[in-house]
Amino acid sequence: MVEMKKSDFDSAAGLQIFLEFLLERHVDLVRKKSKIIFSFLNRIEKDLVNV
Repeated sequence: MVEMKKSDFDSAAGLQIFLEFLLERHVDLVRKKSKIIFSFLNRIEKDLVNV
């Protein structure tokens, strides 16, 4: 889950590519926003990694 000052497609794609290169594995990005569905958040919380 990411918080970004500039949340456009290019910034998110660039961050994903950078993290995948750095961590040498696939990365899924989810933008943190107030409209996130609570049940979805509960399902992914156990898999969140702080980097």
